[in-house]
Amino acid sequence: MTGLTTVSTSYVCGECGLRSERAGTCANDGALVSAVHDALLGAEVGRYRLARVLGEGGMGRVYLGVQPVIGSRVAIKVLSEECARDPALLERFFAEARAVNLIRHENIVGVLDLAQLPGGRPYIVMEFVAGQTFADLVKTRPPLDHVIQIMREVLSALAAAHAIGIVHRDLKPDNIMVTAEGHAKVLDFGIAKLAPGMRGASAPHTQTGSLLGTPAYMSPEQVTGSASVDARTDVYAAGVVLFEAVTGRPPFAALTMFELLRKHVDEAPPLPRALRPDLPVGIEQVILKALAKPPGERFADAAAMGQALQAAAWGTAVSALTLPTRPARRSFSAPMVVAIAAGVLMVGGVGAALLVHARTADARRAADELDAELQLRHTHVRPDDAPPLPDHERLPPLPAHDVPLDYVPSHFDPIAYLPYATARARALLPDAQLTEFEFYENVWSDGHVDLTLPTSSTSYYEFRSAKASERAPNHPKNLPQERPCYVMVDVTATGPSARVRTDDACDHELKSAPPRCTFADVWKKAIADHEPAADMVATVAFLHDATWFYDSDHGGAHPGESHVHVYPDCR
Repeated sequence: MTGLTTVSTSYVCGECGLRSERAGTCANDGALVSAVHDALLGAEVGRYRLARVLGEGGMGRVYLGVQPVIGSRVAIKVLSEECARDPALLERFFAEARAVNLIRHENIVGVLDLAQLPGGRPYIVMEFVAGQTFADLVKTRPPLDHVIQIMREVLSALAAAHAIGIVHRDLKPDNIMVTAEGHAKVLDFGIAKLAPGMRGASAPHTQTGSLLGTPAYMSPEQVTGSASVDARTDVYAAGVVLFEAVTGRPPFAALTMFELLRKHVDEAPPLPRALRPDLPVGIEQVILKALAKPPGERFADAAAMGQALQAAAWGTAVSALTLPTRPARRSFSAPMVVAIAAGVLMVGGVGAALLVHARTADARRAADELDAELQLRHTHVRPDDAPPLPDHERLPPLPAHDVPLDYVPSHFDPIAYLPYATARARALLPDAQLTEFEFYENVWSDGHVDLTLPTSSTSYYEFRSAKASERAPNHPKNLPQERPCYVMVDVTATGPSARVRTDDACDHELKSAPPRCTFADVWKKAIADHEPAADMVATVAFLHDATWFYDSDHGGAHPGESHVHVYPDCR
């Protein structure tokens, strides 16, 4: 370990970190062995061997660490030599480990250890997340329901931080990992703002006027160097991230840092639905409230934003939101921005994280014209005049690569899947709301559903469109009229599909909120009533009158006998 700072060529396996005398394949696992010029690669750091570089920033590098004996994997962030000589940056490095350890949330990348290399450079051992960044996922245009799920998990992580006085201050898609199972993990609390009692004794205070973060995701108060950076700063960044995730572009872009920062301070964002017309109005309103210029007009914290986003996914948040006013023009001088930007570049490696979206002059003019047009039409609620789709049109089963990553047919959670099903229904009828759902002979006593079991009926969710339920004014009231008012979202072992169903009644009650009971709750009620066998399955349905239906054949003295119960929703 004495020669760790010497840069020389060596050959290292990218999977296990084993060093070799030449390039080729690893004698240990057959993986590729390649030439490296980083003295830490192949070296043992604590109990781990560094195999390859996972990422690099202004403050150092993140390596894949492999435990040589059992093969467990971690991510190891090593502070650069230059930053290790700066007391302020050294403290920020320690603050990251301290912050994550204090929060302890399942949607935050965990910190396992903090130690030093022989030369004194500190490193953090973190949970290794196999997956991709949210930035990479957004480029693939993921389904809206998956985006909402990820953002709700991100907001849950931020809410846990806010609850104990920690502000992330650098939320962006690159700082959100998406696991192979499709769940969010927030990382990089390196510039987090900690409550005074949580700082180290020698922790430097961020001075008013200093700029920390990534310009494309910065709140107005960060841009102007205000001292009032709090949970609402993270709310603004979450609004930018959500805007980009649903539209494919950030709300503001510019050729220069000055212009980009100016837009954050005094320009209204474009309307998300102008860029993505199929976006539900409620989701747009959550984004616009999060992007309000005055912090007082945003959600109070990430928990409030998360609740609003969940409600908007159900179509219940529109009337509850107080929307932001249009920002007034502010005095924002070039010298002030230059001074702030210079402060950023002086803060070690933080300047390396600055992202400015460059565009050609023509593209910039076109974007500015679009922004100006949208600001003239700055209304927040617009009726959807699209007619309902005819009965024969349907959304086919999703291709394998589009099926939500947490769609596990043998262990399906109907309540957790409701936002996905709602999005599928609204792709056919935009105002569709849940009426009922039924899972037929495949619900186990712990509440999970096995969609792979052979049954005589397909499990489904039913939604109804109030608009499509309206009768034609010139149709006789005493005669039936078939209307394409229902959407059926079928769920099978191969994935979900959606179809419009016509009916002459169109009167099933619309649900404005999800049921209170879970499938496990319904089973518990049934067990209390007639003690079915735990290794049996049942039919469980949430009916359009907001009651629960349970039916099972548990064998015993009268095999084939059906046990039917109807229960009120949980209170």
